[in-house]
Amino acid sequence: MGFPTSGEVTIPGGKYQNYQGGAILWSKTTGAQISPTGPIRDAYRRAGFETGRLGFPTSGEVVSGSGRIQRFQGGQISSDSSGRTSITYR
Repeated sequence: MGFPTSGEVTIPGGKYQNYQGGAILWSKTTGAQISPTGPIRDAYRRAGFETGRLGFPTSGEVVSGSGRIQRFQGGQISSDSSGRTSITYR
């Protein structure tokens, strides 16, 4: 992830810190998780980041079939090999 590009920032429900290659989000219930990148991050941003319905990430991005998936408190975001994303809410 490289060097930090910000200090630790307190946000409602937790904290985050930006790095050259991404960010780490933390909440009491989820612990520290790497923020999504690429198309999953774009979808997470459009959904309101941690203040949206998805909430904080509960896992990092993982390979799933020919794409990637990341789980959140309120659902998950999937990305296929062409970068198309879909959000599934709980």
